[in-house]
Amino acid sequence: MILGISVYYLFFIFFSSVIKTKIFYFWTFLLFCHLLGAIFSIDYNNSQHFSLLKGTAFTLLVFYPIYYYSRKIGLNINLLIKFAFFLLPLFIAHYFLNYKAILESRISGRTDIVNNVAYYLVAFIPFLFLLKRINLLHLIIFIIVQALIFYSAKRGAIIVGFIEFVGMCIFIFSRNELNIFKKFLSFFIISGLVFVVTKYYIDFSENSVSRFLSLFEGNYSGRDTIYGSLLNTWYESGSLFVFLFGFGFGSSLQNSGTGNLAHNDWIELLFSFGLSGLFLYSLLIFSIIKILHKVFVDGEHSILSIVLFLVIFVNSLNYRFIYAFEGFLYILLLLFFEQSTIPSFKVKVR
Repeated sequence: MILGISVYYLFFIFFSSVIKTKIFYFWTFLLFCHLLGAIFSIDYNNSQHFSLLKGTAFTLLVFYPIYYYSRKIGLNINLLIKFAFFLLPLFIAHYFLNYKAILESRISGRTDIVNNVAYYLVAFIPFLFLLKRINLLHLIIFIIVQALIFYSAKRGAIIVGFIEFVGMCIFIFSRNELNIFKKFLSFFIISGLVFVVTKYYIDFSENSVSRFLSLFEGNYSGRDTIYGSLLNTWYESGSLFVFLFGFGFGSSLQNSGTGNLAHNDWIELLFSFGLSGLFLYSLLIFSIIKILHKVFVDGEHSILSIVLFLVIFVNSLNYRFIYAFEGFLYILLLLFFEQSTIPSFKVKVR
């Protein structure tokens, strides 16, 4: 149903007078790049290919209803905040249900679980930067979410969560409405909560700590094998067609050396769609940079603009932007900021 609605809005926007910006065109080019690749190269008898197609179609198509309403009605800042807080308990429930499901599926009884749902919580945090005032309850929610991210043992999510943590500290200290006493009080509250929570989770989450330490021992969870295999296969293909247009949709599954996807947006696009796919993705990222640069110059959400760019970029290195379910939350924020370029909607960004 969601896919059907999204397809409707895609064609409606195309053939209507709705303003179409660069991010719309670059996103749409990437969508059709994936669809054409799927038509000519997907193996429908392969359940992994079909699952990948459904997931990719959702994350790319959900862009269009959001885009339409950001142009015709406008994304209201208060509504975005309420929506994010509505999703938070659902994400936390999903986090623990996923943890339980993984635990129950294991025969060995090992509890060293890596929980990918942490990326959903990572996508929630930027919405806290939209709040006009950060109170104690918001700080507690922020620290709890940070703790769950750390406990997930998902190294990419933890790195992004740390970026968001630093950004939040800067955000609090930059608020002009807070006097110096409140700023230092907020700092000590955050520091105290971080110390308590970190000490607790270091004591009870040896898995998160050991996974980070294993990076220094050369344990990259097979990423080095995947990257090396895909890049070498692409480079040594000796085919101009492959160089320009890649091996086709989902082809990394058969060529990664591990039976997995690239786990990196850039390498996935390069291998599947060649330099043309990589070029389109670069244009999309460049259009995002332009949007966030305008936000930074405007000043009101300058810290969020930096944090959001770093979060999106690091996530793109971990296959968690255009290929991830939670990517729609980043789309909401990006289109919320881009609508400020439309004079009639500028007031709604404030």
